[in-house]
Amino acid sequence: MKSPPTYLLSSLLLLIPFTLSYSPPLLPFLKSFYSTLSFPSPSSSSQRITLNVDEKRSIDPRNRIPDFLNAYNQLSPLLNTPEVEVTEDGYVVPEYTPEEYEVPGDDVNRFMSEWIQKTVCNLQLCPYTHTSTIAGENIKNVSPGTVHYRTSPLGPLGLSNFYKLCDDILSNNEVDYNSGILTFPNVPFTSFLQFTELCKFGLDFTGLETRIQLVYFHPKYTRDEVTPIDQLVYGHLPPTEWYPYMADVIGRGEVVEDLGMQDYQRRSPWPMINVLRGEQLARATGGNSVVDLEVGGGEVRKASGLSTYVRNGKRLDEIGRTKLDSIIRAHGGTDFSLTSSADEAASTTTTTTATATSTAATAITTTAPTTTQRVWSEEYQRYYVYDPETNESHWE
Repeated sequence: MKSPPTYLLSSLLLLIPFTLSYSPPLLPFLKSFYSTLSFPSPSSSSQRITLNVDEKRSIDPRNRIPDFLNAYNQLSPLLNTPEVEVTEDGYVVPEYTPEEYEVPGDDVNRFMSEWIQKTVCNLQLCPYTHTSTIAGENIKNVSPGTVHYRTSPLGPLGLSNFYKLCDDILSNNEVDYNSGILTFPNVPFTSFLQFTELCKFGLDFTGLETRIQLVYFHPKYTRDEVTPIDQLVYGHLPPTEWYPYMADVIGRGEVVEDLGMQDYQRRSPWPMINVLRGEQLARATGGNSVVDLEVGGGEVRKASGLSTYVRNGKRLDEIGRTKLDSIIRAHGGTDFSLTSSADEAASTTTTTTATATSTAATAITTTAPTTTQRVWSEEYQRYYVYDPETNESHWE
């Protein structure tokens, strides 16, 4: 993916009024749309998707689908997909060759669950997570429920899988579908950031930006590489420079010397999105979680979760980079889990950490698949098959 100008995505988000109420078919529409881009019809040179009047009314009473399609056409270069032709009764996908998707195995889900248990749960980094399989335990006004783990490639198929997970969560009760972990192996940090903006764009379009909350993790998560670096950004940690002010507010003036350790609150063996229920978080945190935070120069910003962020930063600093990196590697992290260039400038122990690879680091790698991979397309009710011996894909 090419890095887009930051103003491009910001301006495109303004194209869609974000006042739509949730209509259950909208998320399946997005899932189906991106699935169509992932698996073009094998029987025709182009594919015309037609929605009759009743279908359009049931899917989207306000008929904002054309607005979404027009906005998508401006975002399509980020996905390496073609622009679609927007028609009065639907849209047309031109003939093109889709990406060949590597399908991650179940090992990724297992490693992610084990890592969450060992770090997020056992170190009590999240006040709402006590086990990697059940979330919401021992929290007032929240029903504990199942955490669902899924993996996906990036690109349009990744967006289709993301919207499907959101739809599954909102279409079921919080006991059966409390939250979800969607993992994207082998994705550089810059590409991951662009992909998360596309995810958020779809939620804004459907009016679900408050019903669904997203939290982003990556092996090389670095808050100072998320723009704007001095403002709150949806799904990300607070700005690094805010931590001393946050510590003062909660009465813990001692702040770790290496503020870069805060990034480990969002470092994981694999890039992932934690998909949460917005109303559940609201019930868990209560109405007093947002405070006024003075961030220097008399400037005041709204912020929440101050005690959790400050406490976690100090706890992770006490554990240290070397041990945290070894835990990431032991649960499947590959080169993506090595410290970033920002870390190298912050600590002289980075080189030792990077070279002292434990035997557990070889437990799993994300090399090209050695066995035939088959992806089921709900849209076409067929399998999309990748054969590693011939390096070719075909329908089955």
